[in-house]
Amino acid sequence: MLKDKGGMTLIELMISIVIMFIVFLGLTGTVMTGLEYNMRNALLDEAVSVGETRLNEIRSLPFNDIVTSATEETVTRAVQRFNADYKVTWTVGTPAADIKQITMVVRWTRHGVVRSHTFSSIVRRR
Repeated sequence: MLKDKGGMTLIELMISIVIMFIVFLGLTGTVMTGLEYNMRNALLDEAVSVGETRLNEIRSLPFNDIVTSATEETVTRAVQRFNADYKVTWTVGTPAADIKQITMVVRWTRHGVVRSHTFSSIVRRR
């Protein structure tokens, strides 16, 4: 007479491994999506930092030294162990004789998609 030892057969073990593989495959996609959003946010944070720094530098210039023309420069920063290139473009308009409006756009590329963040500030003659 054979007694049931309560162990798993080879087929049951293979089926449980396949089910676990499918579950882990689904979790991998979720983790990758989370990492991508984390990287996007880190790039945006760095773009804001680059833009604010450059905007503050321009705002600290004497009123007459703020040139009313379009200017562009490239800034490279390390973001989560990767180098990211930011294209910083700004224009200066004069809505009034004693006012200059600075509009700055910071652009960067991630996986072939160009993203941007725009800043605007007004400087008055002192």
